[in-house]
Amino acid sequence: MFFSTGGLSASAHTVSANRNQQNVAFVRAADDGFAPIVPATHHFSVRNVLNFVLHTGFMQRGGQLLSSEIGAATDMVANCRSRRVECRFFISPLHVDTLLAAYHLGLWPELEKLKLALAALAPTYDFTRYNHLIEERGGRVVYWPEAFHFSPALGELVVRAMTGLRTADMPENFGTVLDANKVESGLIAWRQERDNWLARHPELVERMRKAEDDFRNGVSFKAVTDAAMAAGSW
Repeated sequence: MFFSTGGLSASAHTVSANRNQQNVAFVRAADDGFAPIVPATHHFSVRNVLNFVLHTGFMQRGGQLLSSEIGAATDMVANCRSRRVECRFFISPLHVDTLLAAYHLGLWPELEKLKLALAALAPTYDFTRYNHLIEERGGRVVYWPEAFHFSPALGELVVRAMTGLRTADMPENFGTVLDANKVESGLIAWRQERDNWLARHPELVERMRKAEDDFRNGVSFKAVTDAAMAAGSW
């Protein structure tokens, strides 16, 4: 995505770190040597995401969708068509607090640009619409063990939505298909959902504002993380 570069490299580093990790909290390595990390049983990563994105530079004002990424997507579609394979994209679920950070930092237009670009190339499943599946931040971990990687349970719902196996408990806007004819109406609905969510959660809007104030004032990442841990509720 526009605020994260080097995704392939990061994935390789993740695999390497998991393979070399001897911690007993890890699951036994599979035949390919990959040992996945056991998902967290709490929501601290979600609670601290507003600090995390600022202090790590994961999101920053002025971020842009790289033209090379759209070029790569265009090449994918052409490659599939040359082999008579139907190509479709999906936009992965993002936790609502991550969406809040993107909006606060002025990056929302880039998210919309991504949707427009992909929908113009091929039908695109959109899993970023506002609903209860992307809002979990307390209690028992079901869908979000951390802020940027959803659980296998949510992944299963994503697959079901894309394979036509929807169940009655899945929100209607989860996995909405965008195409060149429908993308604008989808963006309008998404903005309205965002504005309604912001109006219902002034405390989170204030937490985002404070996180940026602390960052600009030079408060350390350790200090803001310690404060989040002391506050609990995760």
